[in-house]
This record gives sequence, structure tokens and C-alpha cells, in this order.
Amino acid sequence: MTISSLIEILKSRLWLVLLLPIGAATTALFLGTLNPVTYSTHATILLDYRKPLEGELAGELLPVGMQPSYLTTQMDIIKSRPVAERVSALLELSGSPLWRERFDSTDAPPEAFPDWIVGTLLEQLEVTVGIETRLIDIWYKDPDPATAASVANAFVDAYRETVKQLGGTPALETAESVDKLLARLRENLERAENRASDYQARMGIIATDERLDVETEHLNELMREKLAADAGLRVAESRLDGPAQADSPAGAGGVASEVIGNDLINSLQIDLSRKEGELADLSTSLGERHPQLVKLKAEVESLQQKLIAETERIVSATRAEAVRTRRLSEAAQQAEETQRKKVLELKQLRDGLQPLLRELESAKTSYDRALQVYSDYAMHSELGQTNISVLSPAVAPTEPLPSNKALKVASAFIGGLVFALGLVMLWELADRRVRGKEGIAGLGDAGYLGGLPKA
Repeated sequence: MTISSLIEILKSRLWLVLLLPIGAATTALFLGTLNPVTYSTHATILLDYRKPLEGELAGELLPVGMQPSYLTTQMDIIKSRPVAERVSALLELSGSPLWRERFDSTDAPPEAFPDWIVGTLLEQLEVTVGIETRLIDIWYKDPDPATAASVANAFVDAYRETVKQLGGTPALETAESVDKLLARLRENLERAENRASDYQARMGIIATDERLDVETEHLNELMREKLAADAGLRVAESRLDGPAQADSPAGAGGVASEVIGNDLINSLQIDLSRKEGELADLSTSLGERHPQLVKLKAEVESLQQKLIAETERIVSATRAEAVRTRRLSEAAQQAEETQRKKVLELKQLRDGLQPLLRELESAKTSYDRALQVYSDYAMHSELGQTNISVLSPAVAPTEPLPSNKALKVASAFIGGLVFALGLVMLWELADRRVRGKEGIAGLGDAGYLGGLPKA
């Protein structure tokens, strides 16, 4: 088929090529005038990726890989039927005369009114989110601008309430389950407290650690006293020539070393030596009954008696000091041993109490942690805290949505034209006609012979 034959075909059915596009454009224009004016508005909310739960989980960020799916999930929740039903309940649309009038214009049965409201809300709803942002726009279209704004804001409130319910119900169930656990942990704690108290009462323990510290300090003090007594005993014994000589009488080789260094003893010994020397000198020249010699012997005997008496006194004092020091050392040792036994008994009592105290501490720690978890989840379920913030509520629009009548008419005209051209070509295939010498040439073997001029 050549271009000239195609032009001839279109000329032959020009009425159809013109009628269909014009009819389609006219119909689009008419339908555009029938459509009511529509207003559109939106509310913007900010979605936080942090968990709102109180306690240890507060402020925990969602993993980066879960954030896109979390955002998509929240958008699906906004467009869900439960949220639309909550919007209908918040705005009391089932009792609205305006919505009843709109429903009456349809052919739906009366009992379908609630479902029709929900379907209409979801049909006119649009949820959008920007690229790499946490802002969600909730759009709603309605012929009434005030209704569009109120429904958009109602979707925000309904979405937040639904999220509260979705987050509060698991938290409440968790709190209830933890409450049952708390009862068992409370019983364990009470049993542990009773066992520890019974043991302390039975063993007479009031404050184990403090008492043990006091008794241990007393033991250390007794040990220091024992060391001091032993040192004193060693010093007292060192003043004697030895333990065996300490028991020997004076003048029998048992003279203590302390006697030798005594000033009075040394003075008496010097006087005695001098007198004995004089006595030896006079004994060669005087008779034994000579008064001077008798007097000198008496003085020598007196000095000897004084020396013996003073020596015995010093030795006796040294021995008495050694005995007293030994008794102090033995008493200190006995006191130390008694105190050591007392400390060991306290340690044994404490060792027997320690498992009970550890059990008590473990039971108390478990109870406190469970109580904290219960408080966190119970508070979360009661507060209904969410991670949704309203950035800007919807306001009633002042301008309706552009109708785009010209675009619709032009689109209808082009569509009608394309349809008309296709219909003409189908018609031509079904009803072939000769429209020129090219058509005659294809009818037989003779071909085209010639043509008559037009009159």
C-alpha cells in the first residue's frame, strides 16, 4: 500500500476520521464538567528510628538495614483498614449527614454504609515519603476542603493510636508475664531472707563482718602483746648467766652477769679487796688477838656479808623479774590462743552464713531486675509513648486541584483519532475497493490499459 492509496482511503472515510476524535473530545469535555471540584491537603509526620521503650532499651537505634523496611511497614499501617476504621470512629462519619448523602447517591445497600466509608477513605488516601528522609506525608482528597483537612489529621491521630496499641499491647502482656515471675521471685527472696535470719538467730550472729573485724583486731593486739612479753622474757633471762645458773645460790658460781656490772657491788668488792690486802699485811706483823687485826677482820666479814646480801638481792630481783615476765608471756600466749579460737569460730560461723547471704543477694538481684523490667514495660503500656511526631498538621486548602480539562480533551481527541485510523484500516481490509490505477493493476493479468479523462 502506497502513501497515495492510503490518502485515498482516508479521504473516502473522512467523516469517520473526523467524527470519532471530535466525539471523544466532546465526551471528555462533558465528563470533565460533571466531575466535582476536588481539594487535596496533607499532614507531615516525622518518624524516629529510636525505640520509645523506657529503661534499658530506651533510645536504642534500629539497625540501618531495617530502617527502609521499617518505613515501608509504617506506610502500610497508615493505609491499613484498622486505621481507616479508627478514622471513621474519630470523626463519627457514620452519623455525618454529608457522608450519608454521598452514600445515598450510590446503589449500595444500606448495610454496606460502614464498609463504603472505609473504602472511600482508603481510596482517596495517598501516603508518600521523600528519598532518604524520615518525613511521611499523608494526603487526602475530598470535594470539601474542611473535610479533606480533618480526615488527613484524623489519619495522623488514628495512626498514632494504632501504633500505641501495637506497642502497648505486647508491653502489657510482657508486664503481666513478668508480674507472675515477680511472685515467684518474691517467694524465693522471702525464703532466702528467712533462712539467713534463722541461721543468724540460731548462731547468735548479729553483725558477722563487723564483729569479726573487731575480734581480728583484738587478736592482732594480743599477738603484739605476746611478742612484747617474749622480748621482755628474753631480756630478763639474759641478765642471768643461764636458766640453770639462775636457780643456783649466790656465790656458787651462779652470779648473774648483771651483778658484775652493778656499781654498789663493784664498790663493795673494791673495799673488800683493799681490806683483805691490809689484813694480809698486818697478819704478818701482828698477832691474831691484836685489836687492830681483830677490827680489820670484822670489817672484812662485814663487807663480805654486805656483798653476799647485795648479790642475793640483785639475783633475787632479776629472778623475780624473769618469773614475772615469763608469767606475762604465758598469759599473753594463753590469751592469744583463746582469741585465735574465737576468731576461727567466728570465721566458721561466717563461712556457714556466706552461702545463705549469697543466695539472698542473688534472689534480691533477680527480684530487683525483674521489678525494673516490670516497671519499664508497665509504664510503657500505660504511657503509650510513640516515636511519631507531627511536623505540620493538615490545613483546609484554598485552591482546588487543577482539573487539566485541556489535557484530558487533547488526550481524548488523540485517542479518538488513533482509534478512527485503526477502524478505517480494518474497514478497508474487510471491504476492498478500487481507488486508482494501482488497485486496477492488482485485479488481473491484463493490468492497467488506460484511463478516461474527467468530463
